[in-house]
Amino acid sequence: MRTSLAAYVPFLITLVESLMHDRLTNYAQYYDLGMDAYRQEKWPKCAEFFQRAIDDFHFFKDTVIDCRLNCKKGQPEFKEISHQLIFHDILERSNCLRRCKKKKLGDRAEEEIEMVYDKKFEERTPYNFMQFCYFKGKKLTEAAAAAYTYFITHQDDTRILENLQYYRTLPELKETDFVDLERKEYQKQYVKALNAYNQGNWDEAAATFEESLRLYFIEEEKCRAGCEKGFRHNRLPDFFNAIGDHYVAVLVCQQKCLKKLSTFGMEELENFVQEHYNYLQYAYYEANNLEKAFESIANYLLFRPFDDEMLANKDYYIRTLRHKETEFVPSAAAAKYVELWRQIDESISYIREKYTLPSDQIAEENIEESGSNSNDVADSSTVEGSVNRSENVKGFEKIGVKLLQDSKQLNGQDRFLADGFIREDQCEALADLARRKEFDKFGYREVTVSEVIELIKVDKGYEISLRLLLRAAEVMKIYTSTYFSQSELLLHDVKLNCRSAGADLDYSLPSDCVLQENGDCKMSQVNNADDYIIVAYLTDMVDSTGQFYFTDENGEVQASIQPLCGLMVGFSAADMHRVNVPWKHERCAIVLSLTKDESLKNSDVEKAKETLLDLEERRVAEFIDADNSDILKEFSDQGVKITQRGEDLLGKERFVADGLVTEEECQTLIQLARREGVSGDGYSGRVSPHTHHEIYTGLDVARGEQKGVTKGDGYHDNRSTSKFVSPYTQSESFEGLNISKSLQLVKERTVLPETLHLFLDASEHSRLLVEKYLNLTRPLYFDYTHLVCRTAVDGDTDDREADLSHPVHSDNCMIQPDGSCIPDAFAYVQRHYSGVLYLNDNFEGGQFFFAHTNKSEQISVKPQCGRFVAFNAGDYHGVKAVVKGQRCAIAMWFTHDPNFVEVSRLHAHRSLEILTKLKKKTDDQLTEDVTNVDIESEIIDVTTDLESSLDENHDEL
Repeated sequence: MRTSLAAYVPFLITLVESLMHDRLTNYAQYYDLGMDAYRQEKWPKCAEFFQRAIDDFHFFKDTVIDCRLNCKKGQPEFKEISHQLIFHDILERSNCLRRCKKKKLGDRAEEEIEMVYDKKFEERTPYNFMQFCYFKGKKLTEAAAAAYTYFITHQDDTRILENLQYYRTLPELKETDFVDLERKEYQKQYVKALNAYNQGNWDEAAATFEESLRLYFIEEEKCRAGCEKGFRHNRLPDFFNAIGDHYVAVLVCQQKCLKKLSTFGMEELENFVQEHYNYLQYAYYEANNLEKAFESIANYLLFRPFDDEMLANKDYYIRTLRHKETEFVPSAAAAKYVELWRQIDESISYIREKYTLPSDQIAEENIEESGSNSNDVADSSTVEGSVNRSENVKGFEKIGVKLLQDSKQLNGQDRFLADGFIREDQCEALADLARRKEFDKFGYREVTVSEVIELIKVDKGYEISLRLLLRAAEVMKIYTSTYFSQSELLLHDVKLNCRSAGADLDYSLPSDCVLQENGDCKMSQVNNADDYIIVAYLTDMVDSTGQFYFTDENGEVQASIQPLCGLMVGFSAADMHRVNVPWKHERCAIVLSLTKDESLKNSDVEKAKETLLDLEERRVAEFIDADNSDILKEFSDQGVKITQRGEDLLGKERFVADGLVTEEECQTLIQLARREGVSGDGYSGRVSPHTHHEIYTGLDVARGEQKGVTKGDGYHDNRSTSKFVSPYTQSESFEGLNISKSLQLVKERTVLPETLHLFLDASEHSRLLVEKYLNLTRPLYFDYTHLVCRTAVDGDTDDREADLSHPVHSDNCMIQPDGSCIPDAFAYVQRHYSGVLYLNDNFEGGQFFFAHTNKSEQISVKPQCGRFVAFNAGDYHGVKAVVKGQRCAIAMWFTHDPNFVEVSRLHAHRSLEILTKLKKKTDDQLTEDVTNVDIESEIIDVTTDLESSLDENHDEL
């Protein structure tokens, strides 16, 4: 029986396609084939081609890099080629590279692929299409992994997020199916090391951190080798121009390696390498391996030779434990790494200052990434070694500091304007500190660091103000150093100054005065162009006076800035500027001068740090000597009982206590939250930040002087097109009130002072119990306090039992997919302990629970009036949704760091003292006029003595 030729057609087509595909050894062609299959809805082929493209991309790039590294063995670094390699050595390396690529890649050795394809693979674009192809092909495990891999670097892509959320609902998929297919081995080891470190497994942590470093150094070398690629000139340059431009392009690319390799997903881990040594020195110390601990300290100091804490560690070993300076020797790998990058930085600085780039420098890839069309480095303060200066400070946006204008926009070379540097209450606290000095006859006053040190000797209440000033100065320096790529900048002068409203002056300024930010009448003739002046404004100039102007040599205005709290302007000390005298309002600012001259470094800053360290050491010494037993007995006598201990709660630093407040006190606090709660306070932008089945009300310490409603405050910029108000669930709405808000209500006579006293006392008793019961060795301070109520929303309750009011989280680190937890700028790393004081139990749901590292429930606690749950802030925990009724509680976070003291609490205590004194002065009830004049003026006077923290919530400087 003959078989029809038609029967062989499918086989022949498949054979032809296979032969064609075998010839396609180019990842760009595979990518195009994948896109064609995607458009034609050929899902298996689509996934296959994209996978082949990804595999071939890695194979091709790795092969070329291996050839470069093999041919470089025994040769000096690339950056030394033009200085140390003689001509025949260059030719020999060139021959080696060609032979290697020809041997391993064959005809592909000289192929050129458009850069647009490389960019697609570097941005993981194939995974986005591939996940959908796998999904349509019913390969769910592969789809989940591809989707998660793309999501890691595109976490703001709402579509891929929705896909992931859908995949997570599928019963066929497990949590372990969501993996990052592009995660490097050193990243895996780093996360594993952090997990071991957090669990106190010191030997494992040290070994794994070392392995992470070893693998990182390999990847870092590969990254730099990957930059030694071809360079396309857009014209026919001269011989030396061609060499110079190509050399610059390689260095620009190499400088990006540090950020690229320290970025996990979309988050850059700052100081990634040096932090390894920070972890290692402590892990080795705990593991009793002092030799390696000393090496790690020495390695860390290679990166930050003047780091106070690490120098203190070293000093402890030498002075207290009698070890020798010669024992602190850095490893050869660390020393080589630091020296290599010092040389690269020097080259980049030279290029920026001296080298004239061609108009097409540096090819299209860098023009696209930098967003700058500047023609040369010296002229472009926007083009810094790797990309532009705006990219240098991109990471500061995580903490709310945003670059508003760069040098070009301010019509100069070395200038910037940033916003979000400091909050309004911090502005007011520092302006108050400046007001401790009287105005001179020209309406000017300033306070220096040395004067604040003397002020603390008289009144230790200014300690937190000094801490705030020092941290503000440090952040201003770091931002400026980062923007200008000048890591060697030092603090030369630090001052707070204020200028009185011109309308109130008895003496006018001289007619020839060109007012400067530092208070002088004209620019100094000895200003060094390598120095910088940085100004952070503390007051709002709302009457269109008090402006700052950049000017040219003829006094013509180049750019103007209207001062507002939180704005920061930086510029070269050689830049000409002037200040307009304020007319109706006082104008205050922090003014720094930065220098590279070691001899001009401000010694008062170091003295201030020593003063603060001495104060803290005294506090700690007094604290250690205190006897906890009497206080714990007093708690017991007042009916407070520890009902569950660490072992009962399956943890170490955990406990549950009952009886901290009475039923009557619970009801008073609940009425305070219900009557005056700000909807969503503490979670910006959402009525319920965690669940759509609750309403949430609360009173916290952060939001002070305005009365009103803020929906869902605390979830910044979480814009959703959904009708739901929460990214997690819709079962709750919530409201919050803080201590500052309640103080304002007391001043307005809408809340009794006794109610605020109760709020303060209940939370203070909770803090004291944590401190004493856990037998802490350092004082515990409030970081943040929040009175909250969550109310179930009417509607379908079928799915509420599994709903979460607050998903599983840690209070001081960010939980990773593998269950580890990494410190992060948004993770409130200053918090050490947490607590919740419950006020009622007449509701359903709302249980607090501790969780395993896989986020499953470990053990739960049922709320009731007077019940207090306390735990280490690093413990994983969550809250189940309220499905019926309303749950109220006081949430508290504590810290050992005095820099984060909750200043609103101090304000409230002192203001209540004033109110109490005023009440005793009269037998009659104070009239409304007396309240408005006397109480307000007294409280305003008190605010000049208040300490301020950098942030009671999470906006760290």
